Amino acid sequence: ISYSGACSSGTSSASVGENTITLNTLNDGSYSGCELTVTDVAGNATQLALGNFSIDATPPVLSMEQSIPSFINESSPFLIFSSSEPGIISYSGSCSSSTTQITEGGQHTIALNQLSEGYYHGCSLSVTDSSGNTSTPLSIAPFTIDLTKPSGFSYLTSINTSASQASRYLSAADANGIDSYCISTYSTSPTTSSGCWTTVSSTNNFVKNSTTFSYGAADALYVWYKDAATNI
Repeated sequence: ISYSGACSSGTSSASVGENTITLNTLNDGSYSGCELTVTDVAGNATQLALGNFSIDATPPVLSMEQSIPSFINESSPFLIFSSSEPGIISYSGSCSSSTTQITEGGQHTIALNQLSEGYYHGCSLSVTDSSGNTSTPLSIAPFTIDLTKPSGFSYLTSINTSASQASRYLSAADANGIDSYCISTYSTSPTTSSGCWTTVSSTNNFVKNSTTFSYGAADALYVWYKDAATNI
């Protein structure tokens, strides 16, 4: 047996009947023009074209572009990852998604299926390309889903009418930690980006015995608490 084109093999002879030929290692890519020629002892030769084929032995490469926050108040959180190839997505751990296929490489946003409140770890995803190569699993960093608002209260402890100032006692509790409070004259809940928030060291049981603030004679004051998952 002799070979032509980009193909070769360590098999140099053939027997009568069916023969199995293993080609020498080829790089990833498309191949055409490969042929083998069998010559018998009388010098008669016959060529066999091997046809066009592609080799893909490289698995997709994945990277995390935007992970799920450590604390989040959404039951169906999302992440953004990139893949070097299209393919079928598989999930492991407690996480899953209705997105099971990507049709091109690049960045992709994945919304996880609905999850209950709690701590999640050990989740990952993999992509298998059309040649059956499966990527190294891409780990999803641990996260906590918290849909419960903090519980809290406050009351006046002193009033200095000459200085138009007063002090309040603040107290709040949350399983995943209070990280800020807001004292406002508005009865509507502030947004997470409002300027009234005062950051505190995150704690499950927050107490501030005396908070001094300025007030107007007709002011009604409201106190809001925000936890690590931005529940207010």
